[in-house]
Amino acid sequence: MTLILRYAASPGIEALPEVALARWRIVRLPDGGCHLVGFRTDTDRPKGRFSTRLEGFDPVGMAGVTSSGRVYRLVGPSGDGPDTQLVRDGWLVTCGLRPDEATDVTPADAARPLN
Repeated sequence: MTLILRYAASPGIEALPEVALARWRIVRLPDGGCHLVGFRTDTDRPKGRFSTRLEGFDPVGMAGVTSSGRVYRLVGPSGDGPDTQLVRDGWLVTCGLRPDEATDVTPADAARPLN
């Protein structure tokens, strides 16, 4: 599979209130915020996605709400492959971070509030 990294603004919350992600990861940034990365399940070709900051996460239902108000549902197993890593690292670099500055966390970790 060939991946092309192209970053574009997401449709507004009214147009796309919920997104299902496969081959997902949960990433904690240096500021403590968690984000979801993965591939949308509603498209014919793989479309990588990196969410805005998680405001809440349910590790049993595998769903989270982000600062934009969008609901993300995680489908299937987490993504260990190079395609998910590429989306993750590419987004971090675009945001001015080194990939090693972020940490992948478990769903249970994402659900715990930071003190």
